[in-house]
Amino acid sequence: AVALANSIVGLSWEKNLDASFLQNATKRRVYDPTSVRDLLRMMRNKYHHFDELPPEVRESLGLTEDGAEGLIHYFGRRF
Repeated sequence: AVALANSIVGLSWEKNLDASFLQNATKRRVYDPTSVRDLLRMMRNKYHHFDELPPEVRESLGLTEDGAEGLIHYFGRRF
């Protein structure tokens, strides 16, 4: 299972994410970029707290119109 997960997200998933998004995501919590569980946790947390994302981070990710649903598309494009 670990090998399959690594083939999808890589050995360090943080490299696939926008720097401003990652900086925002790690302000309140530390995530292990080698852990798929931590990636899923971050995705869930950002989805549930989408309204707390600063407008400039939303724009840099292209999330201006889709709201929190846009995060699903963002992560789908990254992984």
